[in-house]
Amino acid sequence: MGIKAGGSGDISKKVVLWRKKLPSPDAATPVACDGKVFLFVDRGKKRGWITCLDAKSGNVVREGDLAKAPSASYASPILVGNKLCCAREDGTVIIAEVKKDGVGKIVKTKWARPLLPHPL
Repeated sequence: MGIKAGGSGDISKKVVLWRKKLPSPDAATPVACDGKVFLFVDRGKKRGWITCLDAKSGNVVREGDLAKAPSASYASPILVGNKLCCAREDGTVIIAEVKKDGVGKIVKTKWARPLLPHPL
């Protein structure tokens, strides 16, 4: 669901931009940047995918396969400059370049130890 920021009073019908059934992350929250929303999905048929949506329409701009892994990812991705960083429990960190047309180059690196999410 896309929600328009702002408003006052009963905004329940005024701020919904779009509703759509999409593969969703198990625990991670989406990241929004420059009119795009990025979902890192780590369950179901789209496990191991990153999806870029247009924030205003909800249309899929681009998807990328990050490769399925036996290890899950419960950590929310973070945006560092134009790099979207997603960590999996097995110590793999996936870094995807954020471009105007969605997701660019995707790089994976492996840490020597597991990575477990923790709320700040």
